[in-house]
Amino acid sequence: MNYKILINRSPLKLIVDELSKLTLLDIDSDIKGDAFEYFLKDSITVGNDLGEYYTPRHIVKLMVSLVNPKFGDKIYDPCCGTGGFLIEAFRHIRKNCNITKKNLQILEKETIWGGELTETAKIAKMNMILAGDGHTHIKQQDSLAFPIKEEEGKGEKRFDIILTNFPFSQTTEHANLYKMSAKSANPVFLKHVIDALKPNGKAAVIVPDSILFSNDNDNIKVRKELVEKCEVEAVIQLGNFTFAPYTKQPTSIIIFNKIRKTNNIWFFDLINDGFSETGKRYPSAKNDIPDLRILWHDKVDSDKSFTLENKKINKDNYKLFLNFYKTFTPVKNPIKLSTLCSDFVLGGTPLKSENSFYNGRHLWATISDMNQKYITDTKLKLSDAGVEKLGKIRIVEKGSLLMSFKLTLGKTAFAGAELFTNEAIVKLVLKDEYNTDEIKEYLYHILPLVNYTPFAQRAAKGYTLNKDLLPTVEIPFPDSKEERYEIVKKKTQLEKERNELKNELLKNELLKNEEKYQSFITSDILGY
Repeated sequence: MNYKILINRSPLKLIVDELSKLTLLDIDSDIKGDAFEYFLKDSITVGNDLGEYYTPRHIVKLMVSLVNPKFGDKIYDPCCGTGGFLIEAFRHIRKNCNITKKNLQILEKETIWGGELTETAKIAKMNMILAGDGHTHIKQQDSLAFPIKEEEGKGEKRFDIILTNFPFSQTTEHANLYKMSAKSANPVFLKHVIDALKPNGKAAVIVPDSILFSNDNDNIKVRKELVEKCEVEAVIQLGNFTFAPYTKQPTSIIIFNKIRKTNNIWFFDLINDGFSETGKRYPSAKNDIPDLRILWHDKVDSDKSFTLENKKINKDNYKLFLNFYKTFTPVKNPIKLSTLCSDFVLGGTPLKSENSFYNGRHLWATISDMNQKYITDTKLKLSDAGVEKLGKIRIVEKGSLLMSFKLTLGKTAFAGAELFTNEAIVKLVLKDEYNTDEIKEYLYHILPLVNYTPFAQRAAKGYTLNKDLLPTVEIPFPDSKEERYEIVKKKTQLEKERNELKNELLKNELLKNEEKYQSFITSDILGY
C-alpha cells in the first residue's frame, strides 16, 4: 500500500533544521523518532478512543531484549502504533549483525512488518525511515481482518518474532474468522498473534490481566491453546502505574514460543520498573528490571518470581494470572467462604440518568452507607420503578450480613431494615448449619481483617473480587464456638481501649492547643 504522508511543512522544516545540527549515530536512544513523534503527534489525528496507549520506552526495550530477535527474523506488530516495538527490534538486530550491503538490503526490506488501524501508521512509517528504513511493510489496516490461518499455506507470511501491545477492551466484527463468538477483541488479538507465528516463533505481548483469568469462553479457549499448543515461557506482571498517566489498567507481559506444549511457566512480579508510582512517572531508584534480566536465562525462583507446573494450570481453566498462584502466608484455621455460604447475592445500580428510578422509599446502600454496624438509612433511595428494574431477587432482608467486595474489600455491616445495595456490596447467604447470630457476629468482625490480595484481581484503582472469586476467599475460622467468641470479645475490648486512648490523646492535644491559642491572643495580639 502506497500513500502520501500529509503533514504541515512548518513542523517538518523545524524538525529537519534542529536534527541536522546533531550527531546521533552513537546515541543509545531513538532520539530522532522521539523528536519526530513529539512534533507531529498533534499534526495527525490519532486519539485514544481505541484504547491505544504508547508503550513506555523502557518496557519496549525490555521486551525486545527478552525475545532477542536475530538477523533474518521477520518481525511483526499487528498494532504497531508509532512503531516503538518495530524500531527497537530493528535497532537491536542492526546492532548485532554483520553490516554488509546485502544484509542491509534484507534488514531494510525483509525484516519489519506492521499493521495499524489508525493514521498513526504514518508516524510509524516515518519513524522507521528515521531509524534507517524498514517502513516498506507497514500498513494502515485492521489486522484482525487478515487472519493467518494455520491450515492454509497460500503463501501468507508468518513471522519469527511478534511484539505488540494491542488496544484493550475493544470490540471486533472479525471474531468469527478466529472461530470465536464474543465481540471482545482481547482474545481475538491473542489468537491472531498465535496464528501469525511461524513454528518455533516467539512472541511477547502486553495483555490486560482480565484475559489471564476471565471465565469467558473465548478467553479460556485462547489460554488453552497457549498452554496446549505453545510453550508459555513467562508471565511478567507489570505495576499499575506502568502506563500512567494514560491509564492504570492492570497489565502483564506474556512471552511464549510456538514450539511445543507448555511444561513449566515462570512468573515474575515486576513491582517497580524504575519510575515513581505517580502520574508523571519520575525516575526512581526502585527498579526490579535488572533483577529480571539477571534471572531471565535460568528463570530461577526468587522473592519476586516462581515456577509453576503445567498440571496446576490445567486444573484452573488455564488461568495465567500471577496472583492466582502466588504463595501467600496462609491464615490460621482456614475455611473458604464457599464452605460457609450457599449463595452470594450481588446488588445492582439502576440507570443513574433515569430519575424515575430514584428518590423513592426503598433503602439503597452504597459502601459509604456502611460506616455503622447497622444500616437503617441510606443517602440514596430507590423508587418502585427502580426496585422493579433491579428485580426482587436482589432484596436484602433485615439482619442480613453485607460485605463490600470492590476496591474497598471486606467492609461489613448488617441490614438494619429491608434494603437493596449497589453492585459493590454482596449479601452473604449462610448455609443453615452456619446461619447463627454467633457466626454472623464473628464474620462481621473478621472479614474486614482478611488479606484479600491472594484471591482478588487487580483493577485500575486497586483490587476487586467478583462472584467467581468470592467463594475462594479463605478466612480464619476456629472450630470452637468458645474460641470464636473469645476472639470477638478480645478484639472488641482492644478496639474500645484504642479509641479511648485516641480520644484522650486528642483531648490532651486540644488542651495544649487551647492554651497556646489563648496565650497568643492575650499576649501577642491584645498585649495583656
